[in-house]
Amino acid sequence: MLKLFALLLFMGSIVSPSFASLPRMVVLLVIDNMSEQQLQQYWPYFGDKGFKRLAAEGRYCRNVSVPYLSSQPSQGYATLSTGAFPSQHGIIADKFFNSLKNTVIECVDDDQYRKLNPLPVDGTRGYSGSKLLCTTLADHLQINTQNASVVIGISPEPQGAILTTGHNADGCYWMNEDNGWWITSSNYADSLPAWVQEFNRKRLFDIYLNREWNTFFPLDSYKQCLTDNNKYEQGIGQQITFPYNLAGLKSKYGYKLLKTIPWGNSYTKDFAIATIINEKMGKDSIPDYLSVAFTISRAIDKSFGLRSVEMQDMYLRLDQDLGHFLDFLDDHCGKKNFILVLTSSGGTADEPAFLADFKIPAGYFKPTQTIYLLKSYLNILYGNKEWLPFYYNKNIYFNRQLIDESKLSLSAFQEKAAGFLIQSSGIYQVLTSTSLLANNYTSGVFQKVQRTFHAGRSGDLVIVLEPGWAETNYIETIRNNTLPVAAFWYGGPITPGITVRDIQITDVMPTLCVLSGISMPETVAGTAIGEIVGIQP
Repeated sequence: MLKLFALLLFMGSIVSPSFASLPRMVVLLVIDNMSEQQLQQYWPYFGDKGFKRLAAEGRYCRNVSVPYLSSQPSQGYATLSTGAFPSQHGIIADKFFNSLKNTVIECVDDDQYRKLNPLPVDGTRGYSGSKLLCTTLADHLQINTQNASVVIGISPEPQGAILTTGHNADGCYWMNEDNGWWITSSNYADSLPAWVQEFNRKRLFDIYLNREWNTFFPLDSYKQCLTDNNKYEQGIGQQITFPYNLAGLKSKYGYKLLKTIPWGNSYTKDFAIATIINEKMGKDSIPDYLSVAFTISRAIDKSFGLRSVEMQDMYLRLDQDLGHFLDFLDDHCGKKNFILVLTSSGGTADEPAFLADFKIPAGYFKPTQTIYLLKSYLNILYGNKEWLPFYYNKNIYFNRQLIDESKLSLSAFQEKAAGFLIQSSGIYQVLTSTSLLANNYTSGVFQKVQRTFHAGRSGDLVIVLEPGWAETNYIETIRNNTLPVAAFWYGGPITPGITVRDIQITDVMPTLCVLSGISMPETVAGTAIGEIVGIQP
């Protein structure tokens, strides 16, 4: 009822000529870990209705850089939606440490809300975008239309759904790996919408899991990847070769298996189409916003690697899903009535073991060992105390209260620790929070670190690894997520063409602002892409 009232109020306040030129819907598609290099490897195998269609009928930006330190998609989601660096939007990683409360904070967790399962509230912690410190494109769309727009975010994982929309979405949905259902948080609704429950009851997830995963093309045609049986793969259930009996694997892994196979993308696409239909998105003159983050590529990378047959097969099937989705949008809205951008949260680097086999300098940074040695060193210098309570994602957090009570200089303490760490194998540089706050770096790796550093959330020390190196915690390897990515623009007034000049991931949001008639927030770090908005670059 409130949404209907807002719609009527807004319709009475708009200026028809300018408003009529706006798109009926903005669609943001994000594919985790997808580098431009990967796309070029698989390009000859794609059909004509997916990626190639976007390139032929839209603007294909082939050199989109990630100008900050990144190793987790959450940073990219937030940057794409806000146009700001992590130093401003605050999502420096999936989680960070609050030294004042001595607690670990997940980037979308929110104790004020509860997760909504298929039935009533199940009592577990909910999610929201409250820790996102900048406004998003969708936030400003809601402000401009006085909440008359429909804003929805979808992803197998909550971070992808929430951080790509912002603070004021009408709904954010992610997969419950316990039962395969799409669920949400009480931040967005008092109960799961009836149409979502109806979609869940169709149990499409069972259809997708009751099959065999074999290669899309004959196995011997997969020339752009490693052999099906190679030493870099972990596999699923210790299996690393085709075919995969998904029904058998489901009996062991349950519905979370859907988050690790290509049909997780198909299931996400199916739900996105159902969302557009049931929420009546793109059907009136009020612009709506839909974001869809596809995370299966990240899971397949973890299980099989970037250059595996499984990865190439996933992209071939995603190409088919993309073609189906574009067909639907063209029919539902009309190509001139929506704007779609498909890009990535950041391209992932190769596994160090793979690089080493080609005699490229590479290695694994093992933080458990390094932090143990650092703690011992600090205990020798300052006494046997808990100086270092937390480490995560190359950020080291010190016990500042203890340092203060011990009447020690924080900057000197940080410099001593940094000097010790820089001697470790694989560490290129260690920056202190004191130096990052005191200086304005304008180039190189120091600038990239500064763009990722947030005073209230980053550590006292930030570690930068040597090229080719990655962090390993014995469960997974955390590699850099900063390789150049692609960005495809399709629909609306987009003029077909290819752009090869350097564009930054922060340019996506301001470009969408111009196309959507929205003023850019002050925190936007990028600029609108001239070739897309009709301005000479």
